[in-house]
Amino acid sequence: GKKLNMTSFLKLLGRPQFANLESLTMPCKVKLGMKSIKQMAQVCPHLKIFDSGYSGHITGSRAKEGDLIEVSERFTSLESFRTDMWNITNHGLSSVASNMGDRLLDFRIRGDTIRKHYLSDDLLRILSQRCPNLKHFSYLIESGYCFDKLYEYSHDLLSGAGLIALVSGCRRLEVVELENSARIVKDSFATILNMVTQEKESASASAGRDARGFALRKIDLKGYPFVIRANPLRIEDQDCGRAALLEDPTSLWCGY
Repeated sequence: GKKLNMTSFLKLLGRPQFANLESLTMPCKVKLGMKSIKQMAQVCPHLKIFDSGYSGHITGSRAKEGDLIEVSERFTSLESFRTDMWNITNHGLSSVASNMGDRLLDFRIRGDTIRKHYLSDDLLRILSQRCPNLKHFSYLIESGYCFDKLYEYSHDLLSGAGLIALVSGCRRLEVVELENSARIVKDSFATILNMVTQEKESASASAGRDARGFALRKIDLKGYPFVIRANPLRIEDQDCGRAALLEDPTSLWCGY
């Protein structure tokens, strides 16, 4: 059949059945641009979820950083922003977070081991300051494709300090998903769980007074030698076999 391009994609979105569209994953061959983003915002005024390369085809839509920032400005009903980091840096993601502010409820990011684009603590600190209503945060660095040869520990600047800042500032945060973020170690998760537990105990002790506790209920980990169970949140070691991101976080593996 005929290949989908932005012109045909806009015609498709303009059909009556898509007038109330709330979720959109960009097709991998459709290229964004300032003009087309403005047109998309006009035909999809109710869009809440925008996905560019986070899920779906492995190559994603290869959206440019400026285009993704434009999306965060144009789609005024947007609540969830999901992207890979092929063409977007921490600076661009920080602009997205700042533009969306308290509208941002869901932020999902896939690091890029080929172009060495990873998150840093600075982004999480901005989220903690600008996005108080954030409920879901995901940061994935997939294994496979000779992950141990592509991943560079020195480029991945996200640490436990950034995650602690995120949880501390975003009290409505319910779910955290992390995959292979090597600098976030067990002690950092223990600090977070202690912080959440102490806050809940304090809230229980102050019954009858207004006490705003943490909403955190799930931390989903992949690529770690331990898991975090729920109800209550607690750390449990596991027999990790090949998934040995143990004492030496620079010693990684090629797939599961």
